[in-house]
This record gives sequence, structure tokens and C-alpha cells, in this order.
Amino acid sequence: MSTTVVTPQGDAYQPDPIHRFVRKATTLCKIAVAPIQDHIDERLNVVHMALVAARESPGTYLFPETGEAYSDREAKAQWDHDMEIVRAEREAGLTHHERTEPWLVASGKASPFAEALGLLTMLQLWFNVDLLRPYLNWLAWTATVVIVIVVSLAQKLTAERAGKAHNSAREQGAERHEIIAAGHRRTRNFWLVIAGLIALLVSTALAVRGLQSMGVPTWWQASLIVVASAVTGLGTAALAYCAVALDGSVYSRRADCLGAQGEAAWTRQNNEIESGKENIAAASNAINNLITAVLPSIVADVRQSFGSSREETMESLQPVAECANRLENQSTRLHALEADLNGVERLSFGAV
Repeated sequence: MSTTVVTPQGDAYQPDPIHRFVRKATTLCKIAVAPIQDHIDERLNVVHMALVAARESPGTYLFPETGEAYSDREAKAQWDHDMEIVRAEREAGLTHHERTEPWLVASGKASPFAEALGLLTMLQLWFNVDLLRPYLNWLAWTATVVIVIVVSLAQKLTAERAGKAHNSAREQGAERHEIIAAGHRRTRNFWLVIAGLIALLVSTALAVRGLQSMGVPTWWQASLIVVASAVTGLGTAALAYCAVALDGSVYSRRADCLGAQGEAAWTRQNNEIESGKENIAAASNAINNLITAVLPSIVADVRQSFGSSREETMESLQPVAECANRLENQSTRLHALEADLNGVERLSFGAV
């Protein structure tokens, strides 16, 4: 249906079909193209953020045992150095680099709490104090808590120091540094004697209080009390000592520590890169769909609706040309982001 416009001069004016073509194209571009292009921009922005995150340094690699801090390259170089030593000495038949089982490490860390619980139970009975109602006897309650804390911490510190000294002596001995190793053994023996005395004191006190509470126990009851007391006192100290003393070498521990941090950084970086690639693929598909299907269909639809006989091409129509220019810019940005993602420098750590 044609539309006739009357000019101020009273002449009848029939709009040129190309103007209707442009208006129709503008409307269809706003409805069918603009939302998709906005979504493409959103995906490219996500890719940009993923690229920034992938390039971002994980920060500082830390080895808590010595307080050492490393940059990316320093951590990789240190890990390579430590692994070279570990592999070479393992091939030579040395076993001091082997780490302890995770259950032993966890038990060693938890043992002071088990000892504290047993000691707390004994002192509660010995001082006849209600731990949940300290106001009944503040003096006895305070003495109980202080003794438990002091003895448990002393047991933990002495056992761990003895364990560290033994670990260092074992490592120095493997490297043929006998004088240094002998010094570490003396340190180990010093702390081990103190840790043993504390453990023996705790075990004896638990056994005595347990036997007193039983009155006249049978032999199996007395045996059970003595064994339980020994496990609580001496056993927990032995766990704390072994968890540190037998836990590999400084080389294997540092390699494991840095390797775990490096693997976590690599995984995070890889996830960012994969996310960026997924969004690039989605944006590329959307761009191809607009170029090969949506924009040509708009031109065909408008020409069919108005029966335009002119030979205007898609590039000559302003609204479609603007969409095409925007698509070209988006495609250029997409290829640049894709190249940047593929060029991200990646540092990886292997397993010990």
C-alpha cells in the first residue's frame, strides 16, 4: 500500500522506495541484529577479563617452613633445582627424601589435642572442678586450664623441635656433612629428653589418678589404665615427633609445596584461558550467523516487501552498513583477543 504525502505547496509527493527500504532495514536491524551484537560485545568483554586474569601473576609463592618467597620464575627455577637433587639422590638409593604418609602428619598435628583432652579429664577429677561452671571454684578452674595449656604446648614444641633436628641431621648425614649432622643430633637429643620427660610425667599422672579412682582394680583394669595413660602421654609425643622427623627433606618438602602452588596457579590460568576460548567460539559463531544469514535475510525481506527494483547492495544501505562495520570491528577485536589468549606465557610444575 502506497502512502501519499501532501506538501505545503499542495503537491502530492510519493516517498521514494529507497526511503521505505532504509526505514524497514533500520527497524529490522534494531530488532534482529543489535541485540545479538550487544551479546557479542558482552562475550568479548568476558574474554578480555579472562585474558587479564590469565596474564595475572599468582603473586608470591611461599615456603612457610623457611619463610622464603618466590616470584613465578624464581619458584619454577627453585622447583627444578630441588627436583634435580631429589631425583638424583633417589636414583643413588637414598630414601631420606620420601615424605611420610598423610595420616601420620595429620595424627602428629592432632596429637597435642588428644593429650590435652586426657590431661584435662585427669585434672578435672584431681582438683574436683566443674569446667562448665568455673565460678564455683575460680582458683581450681584456672589452675586446670593453665596446666593443660602449658603442658600441651610444651609437649608439642619440644617434640617438634626434636623432630626437626633429627630431620636435619638425617639430611646433612646423607650429604656427608658429618660435623653439621652431629650438631643436629645433639640438638635432637636435648629436646627429645625434655619431650620424653614431659610425656612420662603426663603418663604417670594419668595412670596414678586412674588407679586411685578405681579403688582396688583388677589386673586387667590396671593394665588398661596404664596402657591408656601411656598412649595418651608417650604415644602422642611419639606421633608428634615422627610426623616431623620422618617427613622427607627440605628439598622434597619445598618441591611439594611450590609444586602444589604452581599446579593451582596453572589450573586457574587454564580455566581462564578455556573460558575465554569458549566465549570466543560463541562470539565467532554469532558473527558468522549475522554475516551469512541475518543481514542478507533483512535485505531480502525489505526488497520483497516493497518490491524495490533498484540494485542497491547491502553496503550501500546505511543501517545495514553500520551493522556490517560494527561486525567488522567486533571480528577484528575477536581475532586479536584470540591471538593474545594463545600467546599467554604458562609456567607449569610437575609432580614430585
